[in-house]
Amino acid sequence: MKLNWQVLFIVLILLPLTINSQVIDSKKEEIAFYAAMAQKDALFEQSIPLDVEEDEMDFWRDQKKFEQDLKQNNYTAYKAYLQGKNEAYYFHEQHCDSSCNHGEYYYLQASFYYTYGSKDYVSTLANVHRRNMAIGTGSITKN
Repeated sequence: MKLNWQVLFIVLILLPLTINSQVIDSKKEEIAFYAAMAQKDALFEQSIPLDVEEDEMDFWRDQKKFEQDLKQNNYTAYKAYLQGKNEAYYFHEQHCDSSCNHGEYYYLQASFYYTYGSKDYVSTLANVHRRNMAIGTGSITKN
């Protein structure tokens, strides 16, 4: 009988550790998913021909809306997405020249990803976000 209580006690102690590791694995999968999505989106953005300025403006307006919604609904995914875009844009820049023929809005968006997708900036942003959440001020917004 004493052995049963000991086994039960050990199981109850170890159960939260198992659940916590599942949460961590789930978070890692989520981050990997959004980083990969950012890479795919960046490849599409770098290859889509937007010859009419209005089309380009509409495209980037929709992209910004997606990112704002992601930021509001899943901040961790948003950070992973920005870092993925930062890496993809940086890689593309290494071999991009005038033949790439990107529009003005592309370059504006690229500068956004270079600045706000950098690991240093995202880490700082995450710390500010954590402090704001801890004191109950809600999420921060940066336009």
